[in-house]
Amino acid sequence: MNNMKELRILADACFAAQLAEAVERFNTTHADIRAVVSTAGAADCLQRLKVGDSYDLAILADSAVAAAMMPEQTDGYYIFAGNSMVLAYTPGHILNAKNWREKLGDPKASIGHLDPNTDSAGYAAVMACMLADSVAPGLTRTLTNHPGRKVVTAASEPTDFAFKYRTECIAKKISYASLPDTMDLSNPAFNAHYATAKHDLTGDGKTIVKGAAIAHALTIPFSAEEPEAARDFIEIFLQNNFTAQGFVPRSEIAGKSPCRMHAALEVKKPPRVQSANYEDEADVHLLERARLGKRSQDLAKAA
Repeated sequence: MNNMKELRILADACFAAQLAEAVERFNTTHADIRAVVSTAGAADCLQRLKVGDSYDLAILADSAVAAAMMPEQTDGYYIFAGNSMVLAYTPGHILNAKNWREKLGDPKASIGHLDPNTDSAGYAAVMACMLADSVAPGLTRTLTNHPGRKVVTAASEPTDFAFKYRTECIAKKISYASLPDTMDLSNPAFNAHYATAKHDLTGDGKTIVKGAAIAHALTIPFSAEEPEAARDFIEIFLQNNFTAQGFVPRSEIAGKSPCRMHAALEVKKPPRVQSANYEDEADVHLLERARLGKRSQDLAKAA
């Protein structure tokens, strides 16, 4: 009879590559316990954890899920990385800094994103559309009412364009164009602006997700049966070079940290990662960014 213990991990599928490497290393170095990963979208993760399903570690695409667990299911979480929404495109539909608004405005174009009611990348895509007026007045209406915008799955036929996490595009070598940071949910300095975008997960007004810079987090639930093994796994998982994989560097603790050591964690400036077909966007939106930056500061003061 196999009596080997299990380290039960609940994680978002967007961390598949990082988890696979960490699981292999953990299982190689721990003879008496093996890591087992269950993947789910943000809404399903929250539901499983709220109803009391037992997991030793949760690695979440949206830190809001960890925040919603406090204080009943956990006493703290660690934000280990951020991300950004980008526009992926298929061959023959090349996007760049000059043409992306025109291309997406074409009513014949197809634009895909994951289900916003179940997946964090899905509701982040919807929020990016809601924030599009920060780039050009009327762009939000164009995108939210676009006849070709549709919910897709991993098994769906490719659309001309798709809102995705930048890290997915880098991992799968998908061509993409960057969005302005007033729209891509990458920059915590714009959180007051991002918060103007909201999505109702359940349609009844009871579960409203408010826009914020994308923050990936991990937490050890109170129900964990193997908390020390979970901390071992965290140390291995955090050895991933997240910035080289396209993640935005973040290192923040809310409540009690699930990590043993933070002094050893080094947050490095990410390399400039962009599509080969995407022209330099650095100066394109400076005036708009300055205006929104001031507005964000004003909103924060008024709150």
